[in-house]
Amino acid sequence: MKDKNGIAGCYKNLGIVEHYLRDFEKSKILFQKSLDICIELQDKDGIASCYQNLGVVQQTLREFEESKTSQQKALDMFIEMQN
Repeated sequence: MKDKNGIAGCYKNLGIVEHYLRDFEKSKILFQKSLDICIELQDKDGIASCYQNLGVVQQTLREFEESKTSQQKALDMFIEMQN
């Protein structure tokens, strides 16, 4: 499991780098890969963080409805984890 957590983290970090490099489609793919692993691991914090990152890149791509959905999922998860 720890290896998969590391892989998810690397995908997330690469997604951030690609975002800075302005390759938003690649960034989105990498965030999705990270999300898929976090879901498999049932890592709620990781899932929420991935949805948050996906929402940012979707907003940049002007995918506003998708961004809103992703950001709402992140918010809901962060609130749930607080309780």
